[in-house]
Amino acid sequence: EAVAIGLVGAAVFGARIGVGSQELAPRIAAILSRLGLPVSAPSPARNLLRRAILGDKKLQGGALSWVLLKDPGRPHVVGQPTDEVDSWLDWFAEADVLTGAGD
Repeated sequence: EAVAIGLVGAAVFGARIGVGSQELAPRIAAILSRLGLPVSAPSPARNLLRRAILGDKKLQGGALSWVLLKDPGRPHVVGQPTDEVDSWLDWFAEADVLTGAGD
């Protein structure tokens, strides 16, 4: 379930930074929903999410490595500065990947 939600979140992220298309996240979400998998999760408190992101094992030199899809079957690894973490959380909330207050 967490992987399914992460796939949608990564597709949203990729579209926002110009790696993938805007259509990819809804397409992935539709497929996962048909399979009975969740595509969103209640948002924990923002400070807990921020702390988890900043403690991620893929963090190097102030940037977090993301594996994003350019298209289905075409992964691309990008490093994004963690000083943008609040924007990332906003994107996930706007796309309903993270739901609820999360304050």
